[in-house]
Amino acid sequence: MSIYLDTHVAVWLHAGDVGRLSAEAKRRIEANDLLVSPIVLLELQYLYERKRIRVEPVPLQTYLNSTFGIKIGRAHV
Repeated sequence: MSIYLDTHVAVWLHAGDVGRLSAEAKRRIEANDLLVSPIVLLELQYLYERKRIRVEPVPLQTYLNSTFGIKIGRAHV
């Protein structure tokens, strides 16, 4: 099964701040294939431009993919 992570979770995983996740969220993250919506990259760009995060979206996504196997999901029309 695949689950989509929201922007907050992507940022928390990148920062190593897994303490913000519930036990159930951690279990689901470990047990499923992980995806982020393409809109998450847009939201990350906004956060970067507003200086809310320090890493640009592409390097952040590259880290998430290589560390956690998180891929960008396809938009469904």
